[in-house]
Amino acid sequence: MPEDDMAAIVVRFRKANAKESTEATADQNASMVLKFLAQENIAVPEDITPSVVQDFLTRLDRAPSTVNNYRAAISRLCSYMVMRGELPYNPVAVTRPAKVQNIYPRYLDDKGIKKCLELAGIAGIYREVKTALFTGMRRGELMRLMGSDVQDTPTGKVFLVRQSKNNRPRTVPMHPELFDIYATPIPPDEPVFRRRGAKSWQRDITKVANHIPLFHELKGSRIGRGWHLLRHTFASRAAQQGVPLQKIAQWLGQSYIHVIQRYAHLAPPDASDEDMRKV
Repeated sequence: MPEDDMAAIVVRFRKANAKESTEATADQNASMVLKFLAQENIAVPEDITPSVVQDFLTRLDRAPSTVNNYRAAISRLCSYMVMRGELPYNPVAVTRPAKVQNIYPRYLDDKGIKKCLELAGIAGIYREVKTALFTGMRRGELMRLMGSDVQDTPTGKVFLVRQSKNNRPRTVPMHPELFDIYATPIPPDEPVFRRRGAKSWQRDITKVANHIPLFHELKGSRIGRGWHLLRHTFASRAAQQGVPLQKIAQWLGQSYIHVIQRYAHLAPPDASDEDMRKV
């Protein structure tokens, strides 16, 4: 079998995958599969064995969810080859999920936050980055905020997140650090963050790590890169100040308790119910 046959198989696999899911999902699966094939020097289907797959997943050094995504993509490729008679069985089916222990999200300390905001100011995305740092909102949630979502309540200003990842609206208290940014009311029908040249603005927001090299310099876990590092910083600092994990989960709009447990090791022994002023 020629060495380029694996490349041809991946092309066919991507086309078949696109018919069953979406173009974006097919592209993502193909990208992960190609990385696996290149890193393990796989030239023919027979090179894909349980031990090869297991070793690759163990060496990934990525977040558990990412490892699972790679495992699923490789499994789909193998199932496709089994269906076409190019493999006798799916080797991924007899592997164990890679165990990733003691992986905690990275976050910025006080010095890092100061430097981050300085660089964000230079890049023209200061308001966006600072709001993320002190609310924990996802990038998409921030970008969809309208003036009507910044509300005054009897207990203070809050952000109303109408469209979240889990499809459950939630409110996030406004941190005092954000009062100066939102001192001037925003018209209800206007976006909170005005798009100055939509394409360049979207690129700056999406590739925020390009403007803030500090994101790449942090040591430790790979959990929390780019925009998500701001979200992890908010949650980590809240946990350090003794805010209950349940309240942090509510602010983040996070439904999975195992995700919030990542921050449990940061909580002080005498943690008690605190409000946003302590974050």
